[in-house]
Amino acid sequence: MSDPIRVVDAHIHLWDLSTGLYPHFEEPSDSFIGNTAEIARSYLLPELLAEGGAEVILEKAVHVEAFPTERVEETRVLQSLADGAGEGKPQALVVNVDLAVDDAEAQIIDQKRFANTRGIRQVMNLHENAAYSYGAPDYLANPVWMENFDLLRSHDLTFDLQIYPHQMAGCAALAAQNPEVGIVLNHAGMFVDRTPAG
Repeated sequence: MSDPIRVVDAHIHLWDLSTGLYPHFEEPSDSFIGNTAEIARSYLLPELLAEGGAEVILEKAVHVEAFPTERVEETRVLQSLADGAGEGKPQALVVNVDLAVDDAEAQIIDQKRFANTRGIRQVMNLHENAAYSYGAPDYLANPVWMENFDLLRSHDLTFDLQIYPHQMAGCAALAAQNPEVGIVLNHAGMFVDRTPAG
């Protein structure tokens, strides 16, 4: 038997339905990603660690926000996990902050109270087909959001960018305007729609 593969997973999600933070995982539904019945339950760190069996050892993990109903509470729960039973995991947290509001900096400061906070994600997926949209407005057309994006630089945070391919040109301009902010493209650009509009 060969040595196990040691990995750093840059994008994990954990959710504990007993926290009440994830009502969207409680009931199975159909969407463009398929039926969610298989994930309509808690998914916790021990299960994630066991998935690789003896062949894969998860050395480090980055937890990306999982659409919690309470942003800071999700971060608190995950930091508590890392500080306790998780034995350091997840080592980094990409948290949820709304950059489109006037109190965005206060939200950032609140989230940075937690030692493992490294970045934020605010899902930006827009699509002409409502089945593919996440209900997000066009943040690139929002002057408050655009101004607040610079807060990531001043607070030394990265930005996890979740968009569709047709949004990449606009986001490339965002990156060019903010060269000091590290941007992580989520899900390889989410090629869920294979049409030219996708």
